[in-house]
Amino acid sequence: AGLMWFVASCKHTFRINQPFNSSSTMANFSSRQELLTFLNELLDLKLKKIEETASGAIFCQVIEILFPNSIPLQRIDWDAKLDYQRESNYRLLQTALNKNHIKRYVDSAKLCSGSYKDILKFNQWLKAFF
Repeated sequence: AGLMWFVASCKHTFRINQPFNSSSTMANFSSRQELLTFLNELLDLKLKKIEETASGAIFCQVIEILFPNSIPLQRIDWDAKLDYQRESNYRLLQTALNKNHIKRYVDSAKLCSGSYKDILKFNQWLKAFF
Protein backbone atom coordinates (compact mmCIF):
# COMPACT_ATOMS: atom_id res chain seq x y z
CA ALA A 1 0.00 0.00 0.00
CA GLY A 2 3.06 2.20 -0.31
CA LEU A 3 4.83 3.68 -3.29
CA MET A 4 6.08 1.29 -5.94
CA TRP A 5 9.61 1.89 -7.16
CA PHE A 6 11.19 0.17 -10.10
CA VAL A 7 14.96 -0.04 -10.21
CA ALA A 8 16.84 -1.24 -13.26
CA SER A 9 20.25 -2.81 -13.03
CA CYS A 10 22.46 -4.67 -15.49
CA LYS A 11 20.29 -7.74 -16.02
CA HIS A 12 17.40 -7.21 -13.61
CA THR A 13 14.41 -5.02 -12.86
CA PHE A 14 13.28 -4.89 -9.26
CA ARG A 15 10.12 -3.77 -7.51
CA ILE A 16 10.43 -2.23 -4.09
CA ASN A 17 7.43 -1.56 -1.88
CA GLN A 18 7.83 1.46 0.37
CA PRO A 19 7.34 2.07 3.22
CA PHE A 20 9.05 -1.03 4.54
CA ASN A 21 9.02 -2.43 8.04
CA SER A 22 12.74 -2.66 8.58
CA SER A 23 12.44 -4.05 12.08
CA SER A 24 14.91 -6.78 12.86
CA THR A 25 12.05 -8.74 14.47
CA MET A 26 10.26 -9.43 11.22
CA ALA A 27 10.48 -12.95 9.86
CA ASN A 28 13.48 -13.11 7.51
CA PHE A 29 14.00 -16.80 7.05
CA SER A 30 16.01 -17.13 3.86
CA SER A 31 18.45 -19.99 4.05
CA ARG A 32 22.18 -19.49 3.69
CA GLN A 33 22.06 -21.03 0.23
CA GLU A 34 19.12 -18.83 -0.86
CA LEU A 35 21.06 -15.77 0.25
CA LEU A 36 24.22 -16.82 -1.58
CA THR A 37 22.23 -17.54 -4.75
CA PHE A 38 20.46 -14.18 -4.47
CA LEU A 39 23.72 -12.23 -4.10
CA ASN A 40 25.61 -14.27 -6.70
CA GLU A 41 22.89 -13.75 -9.31
CA LEU A 42 22.25 -10.11 -8.46
CA LEU A 43 25.89 -9.05 -8.44
CA ASP A 44 27.39 -11.69 -10.73
CA LEU A 45 29.59 -13.08 -7.95
CA LYS A 46 30.81 -16.50 -6.88
CA LEU A 47 30.35 -16.36 -3.12
CA LYS A 48 30.61 -19.71 -1.37
CA LYS A 49 30.26 -18.65 2.27
CA ILE A 50 27.98 -16.07 3.86
CA GLU A 51 30.97 -14.78 5.86
CA GLU A 52 32.43 -13.45 2.60
CA THR A 53 29.95 -10.57 2.89
CA ALA A 54 31.40 -9.41 6.23
CA SER A 55 33.38 -6.54 4.70
CA GLY A 56 30.14 -4.63 4.10
CA ALA A 57 31.08 -3.87 0.48
CA ILE A 58 28.40 -6.18 -0.91
CA PHE A 59 25.74 -4.65 1.35
CA CYS A 60 26.75 -1.21 0.05
CA GLN A 61 26.49 -2.43 -3.52
CA VAL A 62 22.96 -3.82 -2.99
CA ILE A 63 21.76 -0.56 -1.42
CA GLU A 64 23.35 1.37 -4.29
CA ILE A 65 21.33 -0.73 -6.76
CA LEU A 66 18.13 0.06 -4.88
CA PHE A 67 18.94 3.73 -4.28
CA PRO A 68 21.35 5.00 -6.95
CA ASN A 69 23.85 7.67 -5.89
CA SER A 70 23.34 6.87 -2.20
CA ILE A 71 26.87 5.59 -1.70
CA PRO A 72 30.02 6.95 -3.33
CA LEU A 73 31.26 3.67 -4.79
CA GLN A 74 34.83 4.94 -5.02
CA ARG A 75 34.91 5.15 -1.19
CA ILE A 76 33.99 1.49 -0.65
CA ASP A 77 36.93 -0.62 0.45
CA TRP A 78 36.34 -3.71 -1.70
CA ASP A 79 39.17 -5.64 -0.05
CA ALA A 80 38.40 -4.70 3.57
CA LYS A 81 39.85 -7.34 5.87
CA LEU A 82 40.60 -5.40 9.05
CA ASP A 83 37.93 -4.07 11.41
CA TYR A 84 38.70 -0.40 10.76
CA GLN A 85 38.39 -0.98 6.99
CA ARG A 86 35.08 -2.78 7.43
CA GLU A 87 33.88 -0.06 9.81
CA SER A 88 34.36 2.50 7.06
CA ASN A 89 32.12 0.47 4.72
CA TYR A 90 29.46 0.11 7.40
CA ARG A 91 29.51 3.88 8.02
CA LEU A 92 28.86 4.42 4.30
CA LEU A 93 26.03 1.89 4.48
CA GLN A 94 24.43 3.50 7.55
CA THR A 95 24.64 6.94 5.93
CA ALA A 96 22.91 5.63 2.80
CA LEU A 97 20.16 3.99 4.83
CA ASN A 98 19.59 7.20 6.80
CA LYS A 99 19.63 9.29 3.62
CA ASN A 100 16.85 7.12 2.18
CA HIS A 101 14.80 7.12 5.40
CA ILE A 102 15.35 3.44 6.07
CA LYS A 103 15.10 2.89 9.78
CA ARG A 104 17.66 0.15 10.22
CA TYR A 105 20.56 0.35 12.64
CA VAL A 106 23.76 -1.20 11.30
CA ASP A 107 25.57 -2.69 14.28
CA SER A 108 29.02 -2.42 12.77
CA ALA A 109 30.75 -3.82 15.86
CA LYS A 110 28.93 -7.13 15.47
CA LEU A 111 29.13 -7.19 11.68
CA CYS A 112 32.83 -6.29 11.59
CA SER A 113 33.60 -9.28 13.76
CA GLY A 114 32.41 -11.53 10.94
CA SER A 115 30.16 -13.51 13.26
CA TYR A 116 28.21 -16.01 11.15
CA LYS A 117 24.97 -15.37 13.06
CA ASP A 118 25.13 -11.57 12.73
CA ILE A 119 26.17 -11.64 9.07
CA LEU A 120 23.41 -14.15 8.29
CA LYS A 121 20.77 -12.01 10.03
CA PHE A 122 21.83 -8.88 8.17
CA ASN A 123 21.83 -10.72 4.84
CA GLN A 124 18.34 -12.03 5.62
CA TRP A 125 17.12 -8.52 6.38
CA LEU A 126 18.72 -7.15 3.22
CA LYS A 127 17.14 -9.80 1.01
CA ALA A 128 13.71 -9.25 2.62
CA PHE A 129 14.11 -5.51 2.12
CA PHE A 130 15.10 -6.02 -1.50
